[in-house]
Amino acid sequence: MSKILMGVWDCPACGTKGIRGDVYDCPNCGRVRADDVRFYLPTDAVEVTDAAGIAAAKAGADWECEYCGNLNKATSGSCEKCGAPRGSKQHATHAYAQSAVPRSAAEAAGAQREAASVPATPPKRRSWRLPVVGLIILAALVALGFFLFTPRESIATVSGKTWERSLRVEDYGPRQEQDWDENVPTDAYDRQCRTAVREYIEVQTGTRTERRQECQSVAVGEETYECGVVDLGNGRFEQKMCTRTIYEEQCEWVSVEVPVYVDQPVYDDFCTYTVERWAYVRTETASERDTEPYWPVVEYAANEREEEGGREESYIVYIVDEKERTWEYETNLATWQQFSRGQEVILKVTKTNKIVSVEPK
Repeated sequence: MSKILMGVWDCPACGTKGIRGDVYDCPNCGRVRADDVRFYLPTDAVEVTDAAGIAAAKAGADWECEYCGNLNKATSGSCEKCGAPRGSKQHATHAYAQSAVPRSAAEAAGAQREAASVPATPPKRRSWRLPVVGLIILAALVALGFFLFTPRESIATVSGKTWERSLRVEDYGPRQEQDWDENVPTDAYDRQCRTAVREYIEVQTGTRTERRQECQSVAVGEETYECGVVDLGNGRFEQKMCTRTIYEEQCEWVSVEVPVYVDQPVYDDFCTYTVERWAYVRTETASERDTEPYWPVVEYAANEREEEGGREESYIVYIVDEKERTWEYETNLATWQQFSRGQEVILKVTKTNKIVSVEPK
């Protein structure tokens, strides 16, 4: 759906403004409307309703004779004044968004210049900045890692050594435990069980009626709106009309059945029982400084229901550097045995004060 509106133009020779678009000569100075004249659409533009006017508007853009300069209608195949054949000079056509319709000759000329100045989309150039920035960040991270983790080396002295060895002792005997009946070991005895709540489950007991408002968007009709204008190149404009659906939110109260749930307990037998099991009872530890390590002597119970349940050991070398700072170097037995009090060593430490290595000098 569309309608035809009469545009106007301004004479560039004498400055007369608002000349009807279907007038070819300036009524003030007589100059012929040239093909570079830009039409515009005033806010009070007149609608063209007669059949002849509508047909002329839809015939196409006017053209200018390249021999005598006469302005001719689109339907003329030759110049109406000198009879020369039609050339290529004609008024430009242009489509405008509704918000960009020109309301003056200056606005129309500006729109034409803007359309002509839009360049073709150039090929995208790859930016050098991103890879360069990435390389800078990478180099900074490498430099930081080199600074933090490259060890500094110094001559230090062993000031002492310590060691500690531990034995875990377990005994075998009756242990009282608790669990659900199904998990009680088969060798358990003195079992005493009671009924207890093991879990709760949701059980539907019925329904209840609730009133709810349900809403939805419903199409209730259509509306027509102005959605763009086309300069037809012959002094007229075509006003494009579009339609869109009108929606309305409609709500109603409805009754719905909602399930009702309760937490229902599930019962089971919870048992206390006795089983014979190995269990931790104590730790026997031995530790000294600057001596050969040994394992502690464990005196087991006379009933011989105790035994060793595991071993742990640690070995530390104390080192004093050139700045009188003391470092603790924990290592294994073989390395620990290589050092002795007063021995000079090569100490390597990172910037984060982490010992990398200790080697005899």
